[in-house]
Amino acid sequence: MGLSLFTLLAMVIALGLPRAGAAESEMLISTVNHPAVNYIKPVVTRSYKDLGLEVSYVQMPVTRRLIALNEGLIDGDLAAREDAEDEYENILRVGPPLCELSYILVCPKDVPCDTSVFTEGEKSVYLNRGTATILLNIFGMPAPVKSRYIETPDTLINLFNHNRINYLIYTLVDEQHQFVITREYTTHFIGKSDFYHYIHKRHKNLAPLLADALTVNKNKLLVK
Repeated sequence: MGLSLFTLLAMVIALGLPRAGAAESEMLISTVNHPAVNYIKPVVTRSYKDLGLEVSYVQMPVTRRLIALNEGLIDGDLAAREDAEDEYENILRVGPPLCELSYILVCPKDVPCDTSVFTEGEKSVYLNRGTATILLNIFGMPAPVKSRYIETPDTLINLFNHNRINYLIYTLVDEQHQFVITREYTTHFIGKSDFYHYIHKRHKNLAPLLADALTVNKNKLLVK
């Protein structure tokens, strides 16, 4: 069973971080457990600092952070899929895309490795729920018939390396190789999707200046 919004609020309090709106000079931003976070954080942190605002980050489950933002429990989300504001009425996309995620099917070597494994119903494909949403909303692809959900990228890779799973979907940020596989493998490219910074609409007056700051700092700080 997923975490309730009440549980998420308890997590924020337990971590000793301020609730949204607790201080006018501080923003509480959600993140997820993925290598992309450390790639993007400097851009977002610097952009808010340029506007005189400090940032605190709280890690949340992939499928719950936008719910928390929509409900106003937090002030923003580090980076989310390009169509997120179509689903959540109280969030606002700000600035340029901060990164491009590539979705890769990883398979053992010398076996068929393409999206046919999604539909044949014989092979379990491991992924996180955020990726399943991207497959459907961005690429128009239903989740694999035998989807198995694991939310932590490192866990997916570790299980594959130890021959416990055979098919997984992984994401690479701006095509940078971010995982270490010790087992022989092959891959199939599924597609790409841009990710943007989001804020709650109560901060809409901040959006134009923040968009400018994100553009400047993306060009300064992200690896070309």
